[in-house]
Amino acid sequence: ENLELNYGETIQMLNLQSPHDVGLFGRINPAQTTFAITTPEPRIAAGGPHYAFEVFPARPGLKWAVEHLRRLAVGVGTIDEDTGVYTPPAVHQVQGRFTRVRVTATDPVTQFSSSALVTVVRSRLTINPLIQICDKDERVPLKLGYLKDDEDSPAPTVVINNPVPGESGSIESNNGVYTYVSNKEVVEGKTYVMDELVATYKGYTASVYMVVTQTTPAITIQAPDSLEGLTEVALRAIANNRDITEHVEWSIEFNGPGSWHSETPGVYKVDEMAPQAFVFIRASWDSVVIGVLEGHLLLALPLLDIPDVPLSVAAIEGGTGLAY
Repeated sequence: ENLELNYGETIQMLNLQSPHDVGLFGRINPAQTTFAITTPEPRIAAGGPHYAFEVFPARPGLKWAVEHLRRLAVGVGTIDEDTGVYTPPAVHQVQGRFTRVRVTATDPVTQFSSSALVTVVRSRLTINPLIQICDKDERVPLKLGYLKDDEDSPAPTVVINNPVPGESGSIESNNGVYTYVSNKEVVEGKTYVMDELVATYKGYTASVYMVVTQTTPAITIQAPDSLEGLTEVALRAIANNRDITEHVEWSIEFNGPGSWHSETPGVYKVDEMAPQAFVFIRASWDSVVIGVLEGHLLLALPLLDIPDVPLSVAAIEGGTGLAY
C-alpha cells in the first residue's frame, strides 16, 4: 500500500512492524506524473523585481496562474502563464503590511497541479513601533523585519537622525537587537523631545519616531467620539478647563499626512490617499503669563472606531505608541 503526501509524493511501504505501536518503513518516491513547486512559501517585496517559479522534476508545457488567497479583487501581481515568471504588485496595491496570493502550476494534460503560498510584503524593511510616546530614561525595544537575499546578508543598522546633544536619546545594540534609550535629563523649556530613528538595509530605509515627554502636557486635545469615515476632524484644545482652540498654533509633526482647514481653527483634513499609518498632531499656545503650553494627539490611520481603545492608541512597554 502507499500513503499519499503533499505535492503528490507517496510513501511506498517496504516493511510494517507493530510490536507495541505501528511502525511503517519505506521510501518516498514521487509519482511519474507529479511535480512540486520548488519554493512553496516565498516572501517577496511589493514593487520588486521579477520572481521565477520552478518545479521539480522539470515539466514542460505547464500553465501558471496567480490569485488572491481569499479570492479578493485586489492587486495580486501578474504571472507569465507559460514561463512562471511572477511580477509582484506595486506598493500602493498592497493593503496593510502584506498580502498573500496563491501561485499554481497546472499540467493541462493530466490536470495535476502544485501551488505555492506567496507572501508579498509592502516593504522590504520594517521597524516597530512606528511611534512611541515615552518618559525620560525609558527603554524602548525595537523590532526589525527584513527580507534576506541570502543567509550571509548583513543585518540592518539603526541610528538616530541628526541627534541633538543633551536632548536626544541613544541606541543600544546587542547582537543585532536594538533598543532606544531616552535621555534621562530634563530639557528645560520643552514639553517634548523628538527623535527620528532610521533603519537601513541594503539601500532601503525605514523611519520611526520617539516622543519623549519632558513635563506633563498642559493642553488636552479632544477629538470626536466617532472617527470612522470622517474626512475632516474638528479638534478642540483645552487648557485649565478653558477652550483655547482658536488661539493655539496647530501643527502636524514628522511630515505627516493631511492638512488644516484654511478658515476654521483646529479642523484636520484627512488625506485619504496617504500611505502613513498615523498622524501626530501638536498644539502650542503662548500664554504670556506662564509661558508656552503644549499638547498632542496621536491618531491611527485610516480613521476607525476601535472599541475600548481610545483613538486607536495602545500601551506599549509602559508608554504609548503605534506598531505596524
